[in-house]
Amino acid sequence: MADPAPLQPKDGVARTGDYLSFHAALRPQATALIADGRSLSFSELRDRARFAASALAQAGIGPGGFACVEWTGLLDHMPLILALESLGAASASFLPDAAAQDHAEMLAHADLVLSDRPLAGAARRTMGIATLGAGLKAAGDPPKPPIDPASVYRMVTSSGTTGTPKVIAITLGQTERRLDVIQWMVGFSAASRFVHCMPYTFQGAQFQASACLRAGGTGIHVGLSELWDGLAEKKATHTAVLPFHFTMLESDETLLALPEGLTITSYGGAVPEPVRARFRQARPDIRLFETYATNELGTIAVRLTDGSYQCCPGSEVQIVDGDHRPLPPGAEGIVRIRKTGMVPGYIYNARASAEKFHDGWFYPGDVGLKPDATLFRILGREDSLINVGGVKFSADEHERVLTALPEIADACLLSRPNAKGENEIWVAVVSAAEMPFDALADLVSTALPDLIGTINILTVNQIPRTTSGKVQRQAVLDALNRREG
Repeated sequence: MADPAPLQPKDGVARTGDYLSFHAALRPQATALIADGRSLSFSELRDRARFAASALAQAGIGPGGFACVEWTGLLDHMPLILALESLGAASASFLPDAAAQDHAEMLAHADLVLSDRPLAGAARRTMGIATLGAGLKAAGDPPKPPIDPASVYRMVTSSGTTGTPKVIAITLGQTERRLDVIQWMVGFSAASRFVHCMPYTFQGAQFQASACLRAGGTGIHVGLSELWDGLAEKKATHTAVLPFHFTMLESDETLLALPEGLTITSYGGAVPEPVRARFRQARPDIRLFETYATNELGTIAVRLTDGSYQCCPGSEVQIVDGDHRPLPPGAEGIVRIRKTGMVPGYIYNARASAEKFHDGWFYPGDVGLKPDATLFRILGREDSLINVGGVKFSADEHERVLTALPEIADACLLSRPNAKGENEIWVAVVSAAEMPFDALADLVSTALPDLIGTINILTVNQIPRTTSGKVQRQAVLDALNRREG
């Protein structure tokens, strides 16, 4: 009988577990993961991933399979993701306490759900994470299928800012291209220490952690309240954050204590200008990559100091009209993008695919312009452009003005027809301190002098946002409509 053909990567694609095995052989005692006061060396992480793969294989998971994994902590989660990848199966991460719509469709389609608690609407089978491998029949590695760039590696959801989240299938080949961009941009190495507070339901954190692990660096997870102090305590070289995380950086002492040369990657929206100015003035040594990215495409571009964006290698951005025709430089229009590593559409939702994907381009729902051939600007989201009396403006920019005020913790602008059918501006505000309503209304009016017509103020306890920090504007409007009858 002839020896089986060696498992060779195709088109430059490899499994993250193969990088892990390399580091486990070369530097077995080097620390791979740290969380909750515990750590795993590269050899221990490799062994956990192998054990999990054996247990999942005996449970019937193999090439083409799909499992949803509850986030119970980094040291449980990463071995399971690596195990599923080694079996040629796709993984998805979910939080049980998130909104049901965030993961309901994935749970319904999964072959297996790994969770330590009962879940409504779960898939055909559920296995406990803590008891995974109990009664395992045999040790050793299950057979690895050949590496297929077209096999699905991760299942994630879109942000769902205007409705039910849409499911995206990211292949091994697309993952490789996305990790290439991350590695090129931030430069992980064996000396890297990637400290983050986000679970892997946020794809930017999971991809950065994988890139760090591939380079032989250490992934460290901390609690949300520990993030900024933890960066110094854990001697971080890299972190990934959302714009709202910057609001938690209250102390100048904490800012000054951040590690020298720290690389911060921000996802999910623009960073407020006062934050940028604060970093430029106090910590010019820190590299702040404010990215323009989507789950559908990965990292597309990085913001420059003048507010424009520069495309990463492999990305192309055009500004088009409503008939998909490219507009001349400087003209405002609809943003469309194509790049290496993008998905061709959504799964389970052909209608949404037809709306967002056209002729090889992805339409993220943003409005922008290109001042020249190399740069572009984002003016706002299509669903955040407000039209009052024929005057259009971006709600995003005005929200950033409000949230920069110390008295306002969060804000959302939208328009709603009055009894005459004329659009009026509504501002939903989360107050950061106890303020009389009249004083709060005066503060908003003073901060937004350019707004025209009647400005209606609504105080709320929370602005609904996606896991990437984007305002769920439709949810705010629905709540307002219910409140106003």
